[in-house]
Amino acid sequence: MSLAAALAVPSHLNSGAPFPDRDLIVVVTSGVIVLTLLQAVPLPLVIRFARLPVDTSVDDERHLAEATVADAASAAIEQVATELGSGPHVVERVQHELDKERKLLAADRAADDPLVQHNDQYTALRLALIARQREALLELRDERSIDDIVLRQVQGRLDIEEVRLSRSAPTE
Repeated sequence: MSLAAALAVPSHLNSGAPFPDRDLIVVVTSGVIVLTLLQAVPLPLVIRFARLPVDTSVDDERHLAEATVADAASAAIEQVATELGSGPHVVERVQHELDKERKLLAADRAADDPLVQHNDQYTALRLALIARQREALLELRDERSIDDIVLRQVQGRLDIEEVRLSRSAPTE
């Protein structure tokens, strides 16, 4: 953009005289562009040399938020279940899921923790099965057993499940 602006300066004035210092404007602009680009070459070396600590603030905040909301859900489960009229088996299932979530948070993604390994395997299997479900769904549509409206509705449900699982998938 800078070079285009410098080159857009007319070479002659309306009087026919050459534009004063137009060549200087183009040379200075080109020099600034070259110097700016040359700064990018040593920048990765400077950053490595600085040995800046890894920024974990976002992970720390996310961990705090997830632990807090899991605790809040556990504290409110009895009251909310009573308000909704949920049966004891439903409450037990939800409490089990919340306990699992809290244990995973406590394990802090330690790769050698059996609970983390189990959760990672579960997530990988569920994601792979969702891919197979998508294939089967497309086959049904291609065979004209279902129409595009049903296809999109079921794909939407699969998308939601995939996003939910992908949030907890191990980072590679």
